[in-house]
Amino acid sequence: MTPFHYIPKKVFLLRMARISIFVFFIGFVLMGAMANNEQVNLGPIDMAGYEFSRLPWVLTHPPAVCVSGDFVSEFQKERCGDYQMEVALTAFWVFFPFLFAGLFLRVALSRLISVYQKAGKALQSGKGLFIGRVTHPAEMPNDLFGWAFCLRSITVELGRNKQLRVYLPESMDVPEPGVELAICDLGRHFTRSRYMAAPYTPHVAVVRG
Repeated sequence: MTPFHYIPKKVFLLRMARISIFVFFIGFVLMGAMANNEQVNLGPIDMAGYEFSRLPWVLTHPPAVCVSGDFVSEFQKERCGDYQMEVALTAFWVFFPFLFAGLFLRVALSRLISVYQKAGKALQSGKGLFIGRVTHPAEMPNDLFGWAFCLRSITVELGRNKQLRVYLPESMDVPEPGVELAICDLGRHFTRSRYMAAPYTPHVAVVRG
């Protein structure tokens, strides 16, 4: 069992909720751009606001014949069909920014789970690991990757004059300087190679830096 087997979903979602506000705004602007038409020629933001304000009116002002259901002609049936289509389309545009933000949260959570599971399996299997010693001071300023994935950044020494940034779960205490950590290469994330670390157990075969 490694520290990466616990996935901090609640903390992660609270952090992503802040970013999702910005993602919602992007979805809001995209909705306004896609909903624009020849009859109502507005800018993306104004058009999005127009669709939001129009939905309550559309829902509360159906044609009388659509409420009663007493159709006397094909024209009335078509009119009700057009009204139902208008309600569905307006509702879709209004909910589009929420769906956009929800999709972002779902993809982000899947990415978090993938990162923690991959790190946990690699550290537990012992394959491809190498050893690093915690430097003094150990903790270093975090970056966007560490913040987003609920990790803390520390520095380890691999050899003479060779240091490396590695990540630990925030739930794990900062190791004392000189402590040996097992390190795995997680691959490229956020345009850079990322390395995860966990307390070194002597029975696990690793490569010393």
